[in-house]
Amino acid sequence: METKIIQNAVSPLLLDYMRLQAENSDKWNFKYPLGKTPFHLKHAKLEIKGDKVFDDFLFGIAQSILICLYEKEQKVFYPDPIIFC
Repeated sequence: METKIIQNAVSPLLLDYMRLQAENSDKWNFKYPLGKTPFHLKHAKLEIKGDKVFDDFLFGIAQSILICLYEKEQKVFYPDPIIFC
């Protein structure tokens, strides 16, 4: 699968808010990428086991970001599972 960069699709305020919430949550971690990567380059990962999500609030914010990406570039993915869940 090819990686596509979508510029200016999501408000920086929404991204900053999500990062702040993830940093203060015990259900998200910043382990990746592994190694001696500086913290500001780490990726937030939501803990999901099977089909159970452990932080509904942040999961909802993540869904909002995916919808913003879809609005900007509709060829990236099909959002029905997000919109109708």
